[in-house]
Amino acid sequence: MALPRRRTPHHDQGQPAATPGAEPDWHALYEIENPAEVDAYVAEHPTVVTILREAPDQIHAVFGSETLPRLSVWQSFEEGDCSLFVGIPQEDVGPAALPLLNAFDVGWWLDRMPTTDATVIFDVIDR
Repeated sequence: MALPRRRTPHHDQGQPAATPGAEPDWHALYEIENPAEVDAYVAEHPTVVTILREAPDQIHAVFGSETLPRLSVWQSFEEGDCSLFVGIPQEDVGPAALPLLNAFDVGWWLDRMPTTDATVIFDVIDR
């Protein structure tokens, strides 16, 4: 005879319980502009999930801001291509941001880029 499963507080609140050793949900790490499109893109390119989990810490390390990055799907209507766009909110999006973008690319993104089949674009945006 099997014993009944023990209920966790998450189940009592209508939320799934966290799986031990599971990664945190990447959705909470971003301000997502078009959630349905982002979820569809991620479902089509599941290798991007690890990137989405790691990127905010890397962004904060280089850019210093604790503001959530903005995530959206961009579609080129001329070419029909889709990509994920990660906007990094900054006060100054001019030439002063270029060394920070370069440090982000060299310090993390160029090494991680080949690990996903998704097209992901990181750039600064107005806060």
